[in-house]
Amino acid sequence: METHFRRLSELQRLYYWHILTARFPKSEEEAVSQAIIQARVDLNPHQVDAALFAFRNPLDGGVLLADEVGLGKTIETGLILSQLWAEGKRSFLIISPKSLRQQWQSELKTLFYLDSEIVDTARLRQIEKDGSSNPFRQQNKILITNEHFVEKNHRLVGDGKWDMIVIDEAHRFRNAWKTGKNEAKRAKKIRETIKTFKKLLLTATPMQNNLMELYGLVSFIDPHILGTADSFQRTFVAIPEESRPERLAELRERMKGFFKRELRRNVREYIPYTNRHAKLFTYSPTEDEEKLRKDFEDYLRQERSIAIPAQASHLVKLVYFKLLASSSFALKNSLLNLYSRLVLAAVGSNNRELYEQLVKKITTALTLANGKRAHELERFEKTLFKGVNPKNFDGLLSHHRESLLAELTDSESEIETVFEVDVQDADDEQKSPLVYSKQELIEEAATVLEFVVLSRKITKNTKGKALTEALDRQFKMAREQSWPEKAVIFTEFRSTQDYVLTVLEEYGLDPEKDVVVFNGSSGDAESRGQLVRDFKDSKKIFLTTEAGAEGLNLQFCNLLINYDLPWNPQRIEQRIGRCHRYGQKLDVVVINFVNEKNIADKRVLELLSEKFSLFEGAFGASDEVLGQIESGVDIEKKIFELYLKCRSEDEIKAAFELLMAENQETIDLRMEGARQSLLESFDEEVQRKLRTRQERVSGLMDAKQSMVRDVFLSALADGTFRYDGEILELLSGLPSVPEKTRLTFLKRHQDDAELIHAIHPAFQNARPAGAGPYAVEFEYTSRHNIAAVRDLVGTSGIFALYRITIAALETRDFVVPLFLIEKPDQVVVLSEAEICDKILSVTSSVKPNLENIHPSKMKAMEDEVKRILNARKAELTDRNGELYQEEVQKIESYFEDVREQKRYEIADIEKALSYLKKERMKAAFEEQRKLNVEIQRLKDKIEKIETEVTELRRNSRVSEKARLSDLESKVVLTADIQQLAVGTFLIR
Repeated sequence: METHFRRLSELQRLYYWHILTARFPKSEEEAVSQAIIQARVDLNPHQVDAALFAFRNPLDGGVLLADEVGLGKTIETGLILSQLWAEGKRSFLIISPKSLRQQWQSELKTLFYLDSEIVDTARLRQIEKDGSSNPFRQQNKILITNEHFVEKNHRLVGDGKWDMIVIDEAHRFRNAWKTGKNEAKRAKKIRETIKTFKKLLLTATPMQNNLMELYGLVSFIDPHILGTADSFQRTFVAIPEESRPERLAELRERMKGFFKRELRRNVREYIPYTNRHAKLFTYSPTEDEEKLRKDFEDYLRQERSIAIPAQASHLVKLVYFKLLASSSFALKNSLLNLYSRLVLAAVGSNNRELYEQLVKKITTALTLANGKRAHELERFEKTLFKGVNPKNFDGLLSHHRESLLAELTDSESEIETVFEVDVQDADDEQKSPLVYSKQELIEEAATVLEFVVLSRKITKNTKGKALTEALDRQFKMAREQSWPEKAVIFTEFRSTQDYVLTVLEEYGLDPEKDVVVFNGSSGDAESRGQLVRDFKDSKKIFLTTEAGAEGLNLQFCNLLINYDLPWNPQRIEQRIGRCHRYGQKLDVVVINFVNEKNIADKRVLELLSEKFSLFEGAFGASDEVLGQIESGVDIEKKIFELYLKCRSEDEIKAAFELLMAENQETIDLRMEGARQSLLESFDEEVQRKLRTRQERVSGLMDAKQSMVRDVFLSALADGTFRYDGEILELLSGLPSVPEKTRLTFLKRHQDDAELIHAIHPAFQNARPAGAGPYAVEFEYTSRHNIAAVRDLVGTSGIFALYRITIAALETRDFVVPLFLIEKPDQVVVLSEAEICDKILSVTSSVKPNLENIHPSKMKAMEDEVKRILNARKAELTDRNGELYQEEVQKIESYFEDVREQKRYEIADIEKALSYLKKERMKAAFEEQRKLNVEIQRLKDKIEKIETEVTELRRNSRVSEKARLSDLESKVVLTADIQQLAVGTFLIR
């Protein structure tokens, strides 16, 4: 009967258990292989390579991973954090954009089993209420927040004890080099807050148009790497064209220890991307729909508006433009809120008569012909009198409800979650309170009420009909192509989502059986995960707001519909990335809708399609494009400005052509050349390295898990388990594993059974006792076919098994087996790792040994293990010396850069001096006196700079000595030898 594993002796179990649990420097494949095995994702070689790169130098302040878009920087980070977590480190902070926080939390949990918590202002208040002085000192979860929160709570963050800080989308901080007082204030504050901690920066676009942006990012890692901003500018930026190649080569050399970038074209061998195809469906609004759009757009273009809060007018108007494009149903509730604000304005001016006049008008307008009240009237009154009693003018007045003029409605409050902009940052200048007359208030109320009445007349949107036509056509194609008959539908607003659900029901879909409704109220990660599983297993439609653009893996669906189209290219790319991602086996179809009567909408779609390449091709928007726009919010604001300012078709056409031209010409050829020189590697070299990396890691993982299987199962008694080569079922429980638990040693079965690996508690509990002394017999047979062991058949002697631990910058364990062979004329100690390992691989039997081992023989073994220890110490000393020298070079380069900058400054002043002296010789007496004053001033300046250089030299030595002293303490080696087993052996 086949057992599907190799039954090991007690000595073999001891040997392999210690091999599997040996510690390695994190920059070696053996170290991260355990994290790779545990991950619930198949890692590609470039991701493993990035993790090893991040661990390469434990002395540095961090690294910058700049892989192109779509290559899995989140997965690289998860692997890095998993490895650190396995080593017992527990203090990590991830700083990401608001829109990506949930995605980080979800992927860390589902792919790496790492728990995390999102910390925002509300959560901080709760933690403080519960009695914690600083939530950033907890040690059991990865914390995730955004840069606004870090800036606001910089003291709490800086007071943490972080093992690593991850900055996602780090290009947002690349202007940190700028010297102006108000320039990049947030970036500088965050850089100062986290300067003492190890950092991992992630961005696909480390520089846009200026090498100084790269400098700004690097300053987050270590301010000493590339000199000061002035010296970097002088050395690498403001240089003659003929010097550029040489200087860029020098810069690349200085960056190679902390900067890594992978290109998509280099990894297509491992990541087979499918294509995406765009399909456009047009619709023609009814007269009422189009009248509402045009008239309401004109209302938004007014400079003065009583109903829209002045301190957030730009953002609120932006949301209203989006509500209008989304659906009339999304707009209708907000129109009622606008009218409520106008009524409150009447209360705020203590005008009872005006209040009653406005309330009477809306009551009359929203009372039906049969005398019943329209539900919109109920909603209006509920909004107006929320929390107020009595529900009349006096109640509103006593509750100071005029303050609600500054509050945002539910739809408007989606500004922060959908548009990622702080309300207080909306307008550059504070707006003073709006002064208006009674007549202005009456006229605006009449206008808004007309919008309310008109929106009530619209019971269906023609875009809804276009949606059902698109579904009809695409589902028919899906049946013909044997594709899944599924679609992901995105809306920007909840009210539109509600309307689309009604459209789908009228189309013939069952809202309960066929549709998943997903939004910001969809619960925790587990609840969200269940909704995704429901969609995958049985449902046809995944109807989601922008909440679904984050952290969801929907690659089992290849149809994505933008019911509403964001103006932010990064948000669109995020949406499409839910389906068009690693693991998608089919081409992805992206459907958009456009109002054929709206010229501006057409131009927006043209901009997003043609200039940002969002909807076609294998990769979608390239990192070059996303880098050009720097922030999707920026382009969104520009589009909004065009909607506000342009009325005629000619104005719209001219404005959009200018915007498209701006985004086409952003990157000049010289900058593109610099980017290629600095950030890209030669394809053949990279591909060869990655191929080798994949082969090594894959072989290492297979060997490790086979070893884990054999050690673990050999520790179990016959009859206590069932194992079919894939799934292990325990018939009796273990201390760390309940009875009947399904276990596996294969990554591919992780979803069906618990994976046993080298640091799993069950495997740790399977550690053999060791010690001895033992009597071991190795039984060599023809099936072993190991020439080196065959030649030793018939020999005998003693053996010992040791574990050497050497600690300095990192800890390294060596498992050392030794065999002392007794020959007639000599005693030989076999210590070559490969031969000893092969001896131990041979089938063996182990019994207690009652014979005494002669002390002279043990002395020979001990001498040999000490020799091996010294050799390993020498190897690690050399390795530490290389890292040590890198750090010394950084310090020396920094001060040399600064001294060079001072020499340039002196040279410039001396040129000016020479010119002034020549002018003085030609000048009249009074002019000579004036020139003398200027000459003396310049001489004083040179003297001051020379003094600064002397002081700099002194400070550099002090700093260098301090840094070296710190390095010295880190590179001192300590060593320990542990004897695991000893005994006699015979090879038969």
